[in-house]
Amino acid sequence: MGSDPGTNNVIVKWFANKLDRVDEIALFWVVSIAELAGAAWDHSLHMTIGKIPQYLDGRLEHVEGGTGVETATFLEPLGACQVCYVGHPQPLTIPRYIKGVKRVVIKGALIPGWVDQLIKEQKDTGFLSKEPLDVKGTKVTPYDLTLKLWEAIPNNRDRGPQSSGLKVIVKGERNGQQVTYTADMAGRMAPGTGLPASIAALMLDAGDVTVKGVVAPEGCIDPEKFLTALLQRGARIHQTETITSMLAI
Repeated sequence: MGSDPGTNNVIVKWFANKLDRVDEIALFWVVSIAELAGAAWDHSLHMTIGKIPQYLDGRLEHVEGGTGVETATFLEPLGACQVCYVGHPQPLTIPRYIKGVKRVVIKGALIPGWVDQLIKEQKDTGFLSKEPLDVKGTKVTPYDLTLKLWEAIPNNRDRGPQSSGLKVIVKGERNGQQVTYTADMAGRMAPGTGLPASIAALMLDAGDVTVKGVVAPEGCIDPEKFLTALLQRGARIHQTETITSMLAI
């Protein structure tokens, strides 16, 4: 229950509740390495390795991590960024709670752009392999070495802005019209991760979450209560609604 997965999932549910039918959901995010540290580096590399789940054409499929590159525009100071398929859980969880949806994709990126480009090169050349190699009689796992190198980026490299971003796109139908909702957020990763977790914990304590077991955010968090609390804590969400008539003229 952070920013993604977390806030993104709840915004999806918030938009879905406004529609008669949900057809497509796209979740995009970017994280500046100026904000990245510790275990987040391990996750950022791991989520591009091998086959990862995406929900395409009404069924779960597995695509190669790091593919499906497209450009998404985020709020300033982020702007246009290239994002690609990453291994996050929404394609697995969202179709369970939003019935009938045909497409759920999650794409992300580390910025500045040179970071993802170098990760791709490391993947293509075997530096993200988890198979140990013998180096002068010592077993070395390329992935572990690469992770350590990423944790020691030279100070003269561009680390990007002190900001990260989320984008949610939900498409569907309401009253016979095609509707597209978008939501954009930008800000520091620490509050973007910590505030949603704290709000969810308070909702649990208050009895606002009644579902038992291990449940994704969109399956147990009341969107109105959560987003109200998030906005009260200083978050800003830029929303748009686009309506297109389905009647031929």
